[in-house]
Amino acid sequence: MSAADAKKLISEIQQAAQLLRSGKRSDALLIYHDVSQRAGEIAPVQLQLGHLCEEFGDIDQAVSHYEIVVTTEPDNASHLATLGIAYLNAQYLDKAGETLERAFEIDDGIAEVQHGLGVYHIHRSDYRSALEYL
Repeated sequence: MSAADAKKLISEIQQAAQLLRSGKRSDALLIYHDVSQRAGEIAPVQLQLGHLCEEFGDIDQAVSHYEIVVTTEPDNASHLATLGIAYLNAQYLDKAGETLERAFEIDDGIAEVQHGLGVYHIHRSDYRSALEYL
């Protein structure tokens, strides 16, 4: 898929997000399903699909899209952070901790990672460790 095709898909995803925000859920879903069929494993498109799924309230589907992103770009701390936070929101605590730790090892300066690790440790009732990140 060309860069222009990927850009067009991202534009369509943004259109779906706007439709969703304006209450036109069924129209947004039609665009989402169409784009997801054509998206392949292009990281920027999958990332945007994940964000859209979060707006739909479908965290498990968002996780699936974010996992594709991380598979294609496994050393990107920002993408790992996005996946780790999604795992937290889906209550997949073991996966969240592992993913956020990996992100922290790559780049310990990302606030989202630090916050996510703090929340992870709170869920584990490890408040002392949580304070190290919050």
